[in-house]
Amino acid sequence: MEPNSPQDRAKRAAGVQAIATYLKNGMKIGLGSGTTSRWFIQTLGDRVKQRLEVIGVPTSNSTRDLATQLGVPLADLNDVGELDLTIDGADEIDANGRMIKGGAANLLWEKIIAGASLKMVALVDESKVVSKLGKFPLPIEVIPFGWRTTESHLKKLFSDFGWTDIPIKVSR
Repeated sequence: MEPNSPQDRAKRAAGVQAIATYLKNGMKIGLGSGTTSRWFIQTLGDRVKQRLEVIGVPTSNSTRDLATQLGVPLADLNDVGELDLTIDGADEIDANGRMIKGGAANLLWEKIIAGASLKMVALVDESKVVSKLGKFPLPIEVIPFGWRTTESHLKKLFSDFGWTDIPIKVSR
């Protein structure tokens, strides 16, 4: 698949550059989720066909499916332990390098994979650069175990900061 828009071309170019700059044979890498990561994984699939040897750990089912389709070798995080690098996109980033991730989906998996990595590289295009973080409501992902207790703790935390009108929506 070829990029159709200038933004897609920028995302693909960022992925090409990230591979050239950061990846080496034998690395264990976290594979991010979202549109920017899809372009990166497509480029990675091409490089794997050219004999780049890496093992990817996906941050979502859709990432896993795409990487599998493109021939990128995958492993479960439980089987590989520490990762050399994670490459993922970001939803927003400011001039100081502070960023927001997880504004869409896969927040928990992305956080676990990034935490297991020695280094995290965020691929962003100019549309992600903001002067102030927080253009949109940021979801918090909670696992089913103990969710009511977690909800209670979050409400108290929000209240401690004076945020009494934070909407809490449960989606399954």
